[in-house]
Amino acid sequence: MLHREIGIGFLVAGFIGLLGNGFFQALFLTSAPAPVRISENVLIGPIIAVASFVCSVGNVPLAAVLWSGGFSFPGVMAFIFADLIVLPIIAVYRKYYGWAFTIRITALMYATMVLAGLIVAGLFDVFGWLPSTHPTRSHLFGAIGLDYKLVLNLAGVVIFIGLYALTLRRGAKDPVCGMSVDRAKALREIVDGTAYYFCSNACRQAFGGHAGADGHHHGHLDGHADLSETTDMPAIDPVCGMIIDPESALSAVVDGTTYYFCSAHCQHTFAGLDGSPREHGNHPHGAD
Repeated sequence: MLHREIGIGFLVAGFIGLLGNGFFQALFLTSAPAPVRISENVLIGPIIAVASFVCSVGNVPLAAVLWSGGFSFPGVMAFIFADLIVLPIIAVYRKYYGWAFTIRITALMYATMVLAGLIVAGLFDVFGWLPSTHPTRSHLFGAIGLDYKLVLNLAGVVIFIGLYALTLRRGAKDPVCGMSVDRAKALREIVDGTAYYFCSNACRQAFGGHAGADGHHHGHLDGHADLSETTDMPAIDPVCGMIIDPESALSAVVDGTTYYFCSAHCQHTFAGLDGSPREHGNHPHGAD
C-alpha cells in the first residue's frame, strides 16, 4: 500500500540530498546560542519535511543529510516524525474530515512532533547517547566498503526478496477494498468455485451482499451460513467508497433511499451534488 510513497520519498530525498550543505544551512540557525538554535531547529524541522515531501522512510536519508549539515539532534528527530503531515497526507485528511478538522489535527501533530523531538533528544542526553560530531558529506556519499552497513544492506535485500516471494505465493487482493491479505489467515468465500479472500468481516459481508449475475447468491463461507441471510450488512460511502457501519454512520435520505457516510465532509459533498432535498441523521434505521 505504501510502495509508491516510499519510492517517491527516497527519490526526492536523494535529489535534495545533492543540493549541498550551504542550501540547508540557509534554512536553519547554526551559530546561535544552544537554546535558541535548538528551539528554532525543532520548530523548522517538520516544516522542512512538509516542504520536501519526504513521506514514509524517505525522510531518514534526508535526515542524515540535515545532520551532516549541522542541524541539531532535536531538529532531526522532529523532522523524522513529520511524515504524517506531508502535503499528500494532509490532502487525505481534508478529503475525509474537512478543512476544520484537518487544520486541527495537523496543528496537534505538529506540536506533538516538536515536543517528541525535544523529549527524545533529552533522553539521549541523559543516557549519554547524544552524538557529539556531525558526519561529513563524504561519509554519507562515500564509496561502498566492506563494513557493517554493507552487511546490513545485503541482509535487508535477502529479507525483502523472501517477503516478496511469500507475498506472491500466499498473497491475495480483497475484492472489496483492494487490500493485500494473506490467504492462510484471511477470511474466505467461495463463489462459483472461485475463492475470494477478505481483510475483515465487513468486506466479506459487503461482497456477500451483492447478488450474482442471475440475481442469486452463490457464496458459502467455509461451513458458515450463506451471506445472503445476513441482515446486519455494512454500507459503502457513495462519495469516497469507504465501507462503514450503518449503525454509527452519518446518513442522507434521497427519494426514500438512505445513503451512509464516513464523515461530515462526505455527507456535505453528497448533499451538494444535485440540490435535492435530503433528510440527515446520525443513526439511521430501515435503510434500503
